[in-house]
Amino acid sequence: MSSEHKNQTDAELHALWDEVMTILKTGQNTIRPRQKILWLMDQDVDKKSKLYMQSFLGICAIGRLRPGKAMGTMARYRNVCKRQDRMPEFDAFVDLFKSYLHPVALTPHGYHENTFANLDASEIAADVDAALQMLNEDGFEAFINSGTLLGMVRDGSFLPHDDDIDLGVLLKANDPVRAAREWKFVARSLKARGLLDGMTNDDRGILKLITKTGVQFDLFPAWIDDNDMVSVYPYSAAAVHKSDLLPLKPTGPFDLMGPANPDPILAVNYGPGWKVPDPYYTYQMGKQDVVFEDYLRTCREAHPGPRTVITYGTFDLFHAGHVRLLERLAKLGERLVVGLSTDEFNALKDKKAVCSYEDRKEVLEACSFVDLVIPEETWDQKRSDVIEHKADLFAMGDDWTGKFDDLKDLCDVTYLPRTENISTTDLRQRVKSAGEAKAAKT
Repeated sequence: MSSEHKNQTDAELHALWDEVMTILKTGQNTIRPRQKILWLMDQDVDKKSKLYMQSFLGICAIGRLRPGKAMGTMARYRNVCKRQDRMPEFDAFVDLFKSYLHPVALTPHGYHENTFANLDASEIAADVDAALQMLNEDGFEAFINSGTLLGMVRDGSFLPHDDDIDLGVLLKANDPVRAAREWKFVARSLKARGLLDGMTNDDRGILKLITKTGVQFDLFPAWIDDNDMVSVYPYSAAAVHKSDLLPLKPTGPFDLMGPANPDPILAVNYGPGWKVPDPYYTYQMGKQDVVFEDYLRTCREAHPGPRTVITYGTFDLFHAGHVRLLERLAKLGERLVVGLSTDEFNALKDKKAVCSYEDRKEVLEACSFVDLVIPEETWDQKRSDVIEHKADLFAMGDDWTGKFDDLKDLCDVTYLPRTENISTTDLRQRVKSAGEAKAAKT
């Protein structure tokens, strides 16, 4: 660039800066923001100079343009001022910038009026708790994550400059490909119930939940691999141990469920300086695309078909505990296959059912949660059943924990807690006790 051209560009930049600052102070717009910002970005000038950064940020505010770039530029401007002992200059500009935008605020997601600084924290917390409970009832351990977790741990509330809630959802999957497939099912299930908004990004696997308060809830998939390392897309790939996540515990003043040990998770998400507030921090999601390549590729593939869940049991003296178990299993997929122990197989197990196989089968087939009942005749048939019925998830009660982990090479395996204080054995004992009491009276 010739010196003459440079002088002309510098003069034009200074004139633009004067005009932008006048607009910020008076509120009277005299420019076309989109046109000006394109011109500004095309100039061969020092992009870290006061004139450039203040002009860029001012035009962004005037036109409500490029929120992500504006956040990054604000952070860069602050860092330059900090290094050069010019923080009063930065603070004065931020005050002017915020005053012009008020009551709207700049956030990583856009220019929004409803940041948490302007909302009732207790109402938001109630909405978060309801979402966590709903996901838990669907069979998933869900927890506050990212900015929501940071606010509760570091600030004791929601981040005042934030405008959305971040929740992690722990899947049954143990690798990125299975996680993506399971997450697609979660998306379809929530969408069918009218719980997802139109901004949901299926290709990247970020689900956006509709809530009572109107605050956006972002759901992120999490999974634990065979080495007990936790991944949460897009924040961390096998970067923290299972013991840092589980068991979940009440976190912050609202007792929202969060990781067992949040510090390592926050350090992975935000770096070692996470304990120092930074309202202009922006997460560089694009950098994680390579790390999560298998997950993202599977997300973009066509859905492989309905997610099938398979389980086994005797289901004798069908009771409320059976109903609740089958309901939970049905929510984990779109097709539920039940392997029902035959009378002959029960005899091999030294177990005798009160009701015959045919009667128990008829009851199960009448249950709306069950799609198919197959006979369970041997211990060894489960592997071939999983293959034949293309099961994505093998599920049993937690009294069988670990007994069927050998099937993990074929599908996901999970063990669900039984309903407390009710079982077939308990029913038998109650009937027996009632009979004995009646006999004693006579």
